[in-house]
Amino acid sequence: MAAGRERKASPVITAGAAHIPHAGVGIYAGLFCVTLSTLMLEILLTRIFSVILWYHFAFVAVSVALFGMTLGAVIVHLAPRYFSGPRIPTRLAGAAGLFGLTTAAATVVMLRARFSPPTQGGELAALVPLYLLVAVPFTFSGIVVSVALTRFPQRINRLYAVDLIGAAVGCSGVIFTLDLLDAPSALIAVGAAAALGSLFFSLGSRALSARVAAGALVVALAAMAVYSGHGNVLRVRWAKGARQPQLLYEKWNAFSRVMVCEYADRPNAPPGEGPGQPFGVYGRGERRQQYQVDQLWMDIDANAATVMTRFDGNLKAVGYLPYDVSAAAHWLRPNASVMVIGVGGGRDILTALAMNQRSVTGVELNESIVTALNDRFGEFTGHLDHNPRVRFITDEARSWIERSPEEFDIIQCALIDTWAATAAGAFVLSENNLYTEQAWTAILNHLTDRGVFSVTRWYFYRTPGEILRCLSLARATLEGMGVRDCRRHLAVVALRVGPGPYGGNGMGTVLISRSPLTDDDVRRLETWAQGSGFEVMLSPATCKERRFARLLAAPRLRDFTDGFPLDVTPPTDDRPFFLQMLRFRDWAAPRPPGNQGTVSMNLQAVSVLGSLLTTTTVLAVLFVLVPLGLTYRRDRYSLRSLAPGLLFFAAIGLGFMLVEISQMQRLIIFLGHPTYGLSVVLLVLLGAGGLGSLVGGGISLDDWRAMRRIAVVMGTLLVLLAVFGLITPALTRAAQPAPMPQRILLAVALLAPIAFFMGTPFPLGMKLASRGERAPTAWYWGINGAMSVVASVAAVALALVAGITVAFFAGIACYACAAVALVWLSRRS
Repeated sequence: MAAGRERKASPVITAGAAHIPHAGVGIYAGLFCVTLSTLMLEILLTRIFSVILWYHFAFVAVSVALFGMTLGAVIVHLAPRYFSGPRIPTRLAGAAGLFGLTTAAATVVMLRARFSPPTQGGELAALVPLYLLVAVPFTFSGIVVSVALTRFPQRINRLYAVDLIGAAVGCSGVIFTLDLLDAPSALIAVGAAAALGSLFFSLGSRALSARVAAGALVVALAAMAVYSGHGNVLRVRWAKGARQPQLLYEKWNAFSRVMVCEYADRPNAPPGEGPGQPFGVYGRGERRQQYQVDQLWMDIDANAATVMTRFDGNLKAVGYLPYDVSAAAHWLRPNASVMVIGVGGGRDILTALAMNQRSVTGVELNESIVTALNDRFGEFTGHLDHNPRVRFITDEARSWIERSPEEFDIIQCALIDTWAATAAGAFVLSENNLYTEQAWTAILNHLTDRGVFSVTRWYFYRTPGEILRCLSLARATLEGMGVRDCRRHLAVVALRVGPGPYGGNGMGTVLISRSPLTDDDVRRLETWAQGSGFEVMLSPATCKERRFARLLAAPRLRDFTDGFPLDVTPPTDDRPFFLQMLRFRDWAAPRPPGNQGTVSMNLQAVSVLGSLLTTTTVLAVLFVLVPLGLTYRRDRYSLRSLAPGLLFFAAIGLGFMLVEISQMQRLIIFLGHPTYGLSVVLLVLLGAGGLGSLVGGGISLDDWRAMRRIAVVMGTLLVLLAVFGLITPALTRAAQPAPMPQRILLAVALLAPIAFFMGTPFPLGMKLASRGERAPTAWYWGINGAMSVVASVAAVALALVAGITVAFFAGIACYACAAVALVWLSRRS
């Protein structure tokens, strides 16, 4: 009876279907290792891409992973006889072994090759060789997963559960692996884990040579990972087209790579966020060259730089720091308690000490930066953590502010964005939760009555987009707090650089005062700016930039923002993309409006996303729909009979990714740390989804109550998703000040029910779709993957344009379509 059931349910067209092997422990263990390795590889590649390319190209790693896996499913569909019968364990072992081997090979090539990243989204094709290189391992992974989930239809629920749970463990495994190894060595370790999966698969093979080869590969790759991790053999040679210098310090984690190196010449002239007189203006004066400082260069992902300054306790040696545009607030509020958001190399802390401020609290998200500053290079930096006026806190600044009862006279936020892609992809975690109305409300509420919030951003000569967005955000925040005349609470000091070798990029500092700025405040600001070579572009007494005046004088804020070339509307927690200033209609423009000079990469990033959305859609058509068109007549398929299955698997592919990415974006803000946001969302969605799959696969669909059971499962899922979407924003906002463990528990409690029921539709659909001979279940799996590829980009694009909530409810709409398709499929089965 079992053989007959297998022959009927098998998706393979083969005369030997009766000999399909039993899904033993080796199959489950091998699938677990491969899916664990797949998620780890995807996340680690995102990290590597962020270093060797610009951050916005790192997001492509997600799509390449899904594309490669979908291509693997298509290969299984096109060669059914090769992946059938008693040869299945051997084929699985071979594909898993090639997954591990090509992962190691791709790592070596990728680290040694020089990829010059394109600067325009339309040049995405220039990186095709790199993407094809990394797609190869994912293709072998896709073969393994597709075969495992389609050749054992009676165990689909258990296998799919193992698939999801393995992926969940892989997600958290990245965090622990990067604590032990650097990212290149971790990639080799991923190859070793995939090879271990090959060894498990080979246990069901009759060929002794398969087990010997798999075991040898495991040992070789594991030894290579350990040796590389301790000997620094594998390291990034080229980053963003430039050869990497000799490093004094390097540390990888799940959301950054921090490195420290020497300047070419030491000592040298002090850099900064707009150094003023008497220290020169971007090298315009000779006097800057006369002031030499001994510094080390600290860089995040080879792009976001800061400096560590040699400090021996002599504040006169850092006397240039108060003459920087970012120091404006210190001249208004002497003897102040100061909070610095983003410690970096300690420069802003030294500025506060040089201004003889009363106390300084530095809050830094990245523990690797704090370790480098105070431990590894503590002797060089003067052990700022030992200074009685200085306190370091390793935490996400907004989260800490929300929980803290303290108030400060100055809260400083100077160029806090890393341009570094995080573990879940550049556009998933690159939004900065410090630049939203809700965040600025919390910050202003933690100022004293005389307190000032200082924000330093780029000031582009022709179109100061970032400063305008700051003013828009400041106006919205102040008006939300009941302030009627915002102009009296605001000032902008700028170091403007006209057209020239720096492209017109200067720096500007926006000052937002809790109370109206006084005449004495304005005089102090004017006196300091005049003596330092800066301009007061806006204050209660003056305005030298007509666009600032128009923004603040408009009866409604949107009266100005709607007509401005760039999108300078105030970001919110639902749409927190401060750096994204293009409207949807401009995504494909050859030259985005409102050029931002040397920091136009943030506008170009959106163009890349638009190009990627088009590219992934075309690839999905070419590599999924076209193969079906070539084979459905050969296999005597009827498009009408395929329609419910196509709709179902496409809908849950879209729906799952829309829900996953939107909630990842939302919970990053709530949990206040990209690693926590990534780990909690993926662990719960994949882990609880795996349990849901295990339970869902046990639901009987063989009697007249099948449709009722399907309606109950899908109806419950839709209701839970709708309730989740409605209550989550209010609950997370109310719980924002809670300690981290409580917020994590709340996030788990909110996600677990929907994750459990999101895991049930796939095994139900596969059960129904696999009935009958010649059922194209591998192709259905490919459709699911193809739609996930498209959705991984579409979810981000939708959130950028319309907000996280809209992206989430679009996912609910997809699940509603899946429910209809599942009922349709059950009737045809």
